[in-house]
Amino acid sequence: FHLVQPRTYANVCFWYIPRSLRPFRRENASATEMEEIGSITSLLKGKLHEAGDAMINYQSMDGVPNFFRIVFRSHCHLDVQDLQQMLERMDSMGETL
Repeated sequence: FHLVQPRTYANVCFWYIPRSLRPFRRENASATEMEEIGSITSLLKGKLHEAGDAMINYQSMDGVPNFFRIVFRSHCHLDVQDLQQMLERMDSMGETL
Protein backbone atom coordinates (compact mmCIF):
# COMPACT_ATOMS: atom_id res chain seq x y z
CA PHE A 1 0.00 0.00 0.00
CA HIS A 2 1.19 3.51 -0.73
CA LEU A 3 -0.22 6.84 0.42
CA VAL A 4 -1.22 9.03 -2.50
CA GLN A 5 -0.95 12.18 -0.41
CA PRO A 6 -0.52 12.94 3.28
CA ARG A 7 -3.61 12.26 5.36
CA THR A 8 -5.90 15.29 5.49
CA TYR A 9 -8.46 15.53 8.26
CA ALA A 10 -10.45 12.28 8.09
CA ASN A 11 -9.39 11.33 4.54
CA VAL A 12 -6.83 8.64 3.78
CA CYS A 13 -5.99 8.23 0.09
CA PHE A 14 -3.90 5.25 -0.98
CA TRP A 15 -3.09 2.76 -3.70
CA TYR A 16 -2.91 -0.98 -3.43
CA ILE A 17 0.45 -1.94 -4.95
CA PRO A 18 0.60 -5.48 -6.39
CA ARG A 19 3.65 -7.59 -5.68
CA SER A 20 4.71 -7.31 -9.32
CA LEU A 21 5.27 -3.55 -8.83
CA ARG A 22 6.96 -3.73 -5.43
CA PRO A 23 9.06 -2.09 -4.23
CA PHE A 24 7.18 1.00 -5.40
CA ARG A 25 8.44 4.55 -5.50
CA ARG A 26 6.02 6.99 -7.04
CA GLU A 27 8.75 9.34 -8.21
CA ASN A 28 10.38 6.51 -10.22
CA ALA A 29 7.19 4.90 -11.55
CA SER A 30 6.65 4.81 -15.31
CA ALA A 31 3.43 6.02 -16.93
CA THR A 32 2.56 2.38 -17.65
CA GLU A 33 3.00 1.40 -14.00
CA MET A 34 0.85 4.32 -12.85
CA GLU A 35 -1.85 3.35 -15.35
CA GLU A 36 -1.72 -0.25 -14.10
CA ILE A 37 -2.12 0.91 -10.48
CA GLY A 38 -5.17 2.97 -11.46
CA SER A 39 -6.72 -0.01 -13.26
CA ILE A 40 -6.02 -2.35 -10.36
CA THR A 41 -7.76 0.07 -7.99
CA SER A 42 -10.95 -0.14 -10.04
CA LEU A 43 -10.79 -3.94 -10.35
CA LEU A 44 -10.05 -4.44 -6.67
CA LYS A 45 -12.90 -2.16 -5.65
CA GLY A 46 -15.22 -4.33 -7.74
CA LYS A 47 -13.97 -7.53 -6.12
CA LEU A 48 -14.42 -6.07 -2.63
CA HIS A 49 -17.95 -4.97 -3.48
CA GLU A 50 -18.91 -8.30 -5.10
CA ALA A 51 -17.65 -10.21 -2.08
CA GLY A 52 -19.68 -7.96 0.21
CA ASP A 53 -16.46 -7.19 2.02
CA ALA A 54 -16.15 -3.43 1.82
CA MET A 55 -17.54 -0.47 -0.05
CA ILE A 56 -14.55 1.82 -0.42
CA ASN A 57 -14.65 4.82 -2.71
CA TYR A 58 -12.02 5.41 -5.34
CA GLN A 59 -11.32 8.34 -7.59
CA SER A 60 -8.67 10.02 -9.68
CA MET A 61 -7.59 13.60 -9.11
CA ASP A 62 -5.45 16.16 -10.91
CA GLY A 63 -3.83 13.60 -13.20
CA VAL A 64 -3.26 11.11 -10.39
CA PRO A 65 -4.62 7.67 -11.36
CA ASN A 66 -7.47 6.03 -9.45
CA PHE A 67 -6.79 5.62 -5.74
CA PHE A 68 -8.77 4.41 -2.76
CA ARG A 69 -10.21 7.08 -0.49
CA ILE A 70 -11.41 6.18 2.98
CA VAL A 71 -13.01 8.73 5.27
CA PHE A 72 -12.83 7.96 8.97
CA ARG A 73 -15.68 9.77 10.70
CA SER A 74 -14.58 9.19 14.25
CA HIS A 75 -11.57 7.68 15.93
CA CYS A 76 -13.93 6.49 18.69
CA HIS A 77 -15.27 3.81 16.36
CA LEU A 78 -11.98 2.94 14.73
CA ASP A 79 -10.59 -0.50 15.49
CA VAL A 80 -7.02 -1.04 14.33
CA GLN A 81 -7.55 -4.80 14.12
CA ASP A 82 -10.54 -4.32 11.78
CA LEU A 83 -8.47 -2.03 9.56
CA GLN A 84 -5.58 -4.49 9.50
CA GLN A 85 -7.92 -7.33 8.53
CA MET A 86 -9.47 -5.21 5.76
CA LEU A 87 -6.02 -4.39 4.33
CA GLU A 88 -5.03 -8.05 4.50
CA ARG A 89 -8.19 -9.02 2.59
CA MET A 90 -7.48 -6.31 0.02
CA ASP A 91 -3.96 -7.68 -0.40
CA SER A 92 -5.22 -11.23 -0.78
CA MET A 93 -7.86 -10.23 -3.35
CA GLY A 94 -5.42 -7.93 -5.14
CA GLU A 95 -2.99 -10.76 -5.73
CA THR A 96 -5.65 -12.61 -7.74
CA LEU A 97 -5.96 -9.79 -10.29
